[in-house]
Formats: sequence, C-alpha cells, structure tokens
Amino acid sequence: MDTFVHDADHGFSGTQKGLNPAAVRLAAVTGTPLVPIWPTYERGVLRFDMGAPIAASTCTQRQDEALRLALQFFENAVRCDPAGWRRVLSFLEWR
Repeated sequence: MDTFVHDADHGFSGTQKGLNPAAVRLAAVTGTPLVPIWPTYERGVLRFDMGAPIAASTCTQRQDEALRLALQFFENAVRCDPAGWRRVLSFLEWR
C-alpha cells in the first residue's frame, strides 16, 4: 500500500510521484490513525522511527491532508539524512 503512484497533487520531493492513498483510506475506514514510519540503517542495525499519528477521515479533503502530512514526514526524513536513505536502499538491495 505504500508504493508510489503518479499523483500531480501529492508529489514527493519535487516529482509527480506520490504515495498510494490506500493506506489513508484504510485508516479512515477502520478509524485508526495513519502512522508514518521511516527506516534507518547504520552499522548493521536497522531501526524504525515513527512519526506522529495522523488522523484519517472519510472526508476526501481531509484524506488529502493526511496524505500530504505523511509525504512531508518522508521528505523531511530524506532531507535530514540523505546518506541514511542511501544506506537503507543498499540494505534493501542486499537482502
């Protein structure tokens, strides 16, 4: 559900690739918050950082806002530690 899709309204890092909205819709239907999680890999340790829970609503406009907040969390994580993102990609390729 967290795959990138072509989305002109919710681009990621200056591209037109956005998150698949299925996770937001599922969170809205089940009444649970959306919690963005970011992997960090360093010195052989894979760690996950959790973002603040994001309320998901059945209202389309609020779902768009939830998706935007999740994308913002991921963009900030990449900007703060681009080398860490490259290490995670290397880790995923190695497995």
